[in-house]
Amino acid sequence: MGQADSGSAGTGPAGTGPTGTGSAGTGSAGTAARELAAEVLRLLREAGWTVATAESLTGGLVAAALTDIPGSSVAFRGGVVSYATDLKARLLGVDGETLAEHGPV
Repeated sequence: MGQADSGSAGTGPAGTGPTGTGSAGTGSAGTAARELAAEVLRLLREAGWTVATAESLTGGLVAAALTDIPGSSVAFRGGVVSYATDLKARLLGVDGETLAEHGPV
């Protein structure tokens, strides 16, 4: 399976390296993604909040970046990767009219 291109030269979605080999990737883009994920989790813990993800074109990379941080289970509840339009409606409750009007992304 191929990786969707985020439009940035040399990196995939969520700052992964060009091969998409991990949630944090390598190099400065990977470091930035890891630092951002750690900061998001820190803020969530401080506020006593939790987060869950619903992803499509990112293929789970946001959830992977968050769970790559030790202790993430305190604030990260889980995620759904719903690539197919019918699953977006069925699993995530996205209104069928909204999908028809705006497309699946």
